Amino acid sequence: MNFNTKVMNFNAKPLVGLALATTAGLLSSAAQAELISIGDAQIQFARPIFQSTGSDTVRIYYPNASGGESSMRTRAGRFSGSATTSDFDADIFYEDADMVYMYCVDLYQSISSGWNVTYDVHTLSDTGPNTLTTAQHPTERDFDRTLDFLGALNYTLADSYGHLGFEDSVYNWLNPTANWMSGAIQLGIWESLYEDVGNSTPAWDIASGDFRVGTTGGSGNTMDARGAELLARTFGNIGGKGVEALGSQYALVLSSDRYQDMIAGDPPAGVPAPATAGLLAAGLALFRRRRS
Repeated sequence: MNFNTKVMNFNAKPLVGLALATTAGLLSSAAQAELISIGDAQIQFARPIFQSTGSDTVRIYYPNASGGESSMRTRAGRFSGSATTSDFDADIFYEDADMVYMYCVDLYQSISSGWNVTYDVHTLSDTGPNTLTTAQHPTERDFDRTLDFLGALNYTLADSYGHLGFEDSVYNWLNPTANWMSGAIQLGIWESLYEDVGNSTPAWDIASGDFRVGTTGGSGNTMDARGAELLARTFGNIGGKGVEALGSQYALVLSSDRYQDMIAGDPPAGVPAPATAGLLAAGLALFRRRRS
């Protein structure tokens, strides 16, 4: 494939320092189904942006325009921020409006600590395909692959990392316990979006292919071995018995023309707890008796 690449300029320390402006997309899909916008959200990114869990600094390798390979160091991890909205309830974000957890789904743009960004917020559908293509981001991103990865990740964390406190939960992916885990999850999300899958069986390998992470070079270039093990287990579980994709109702995609796009969690609408529901029912019964 022939790639036209450019390097984005970042102030201070870059979070992502590469762009993949392509004449032929890294992903190919015959179907076109753009995500559905539900309105705007103002995201105030935290200081530090990788709050609580930190990040992993790695070297990413990618094809260049001459048919060779280029690379760039970047920081990978879970972002934090707060949200304000006017079109919908800001508490739609996991875990709430004051603490929104996100991962990057964009290698074209930039983001940094403390920035205030207006995003177009999109929901995903069960029927799919869930794709997004913009003028600023011509590569078609297939978020169904991301849902596959996140579902397998949730399963893997519950199945193999219970000693770190993980249980069966659709939000395991948003609750890494260390910088190596935070970085690995981010790299797995990029793998799901930027690996060239063509028309063949999707490849899941962070160390090879069109999108990969360095395996040599020491500190600051190679992802933490614990993160590599987590991804290997997760990739191995994709499509396995009892392993399901993350439900589309549990994720939101945030897009911007100028800044890095994000994926965030979406908790379902709350329902009364059993005890609360019982009290409501008792109250209604009492109301009926008083009227009769």
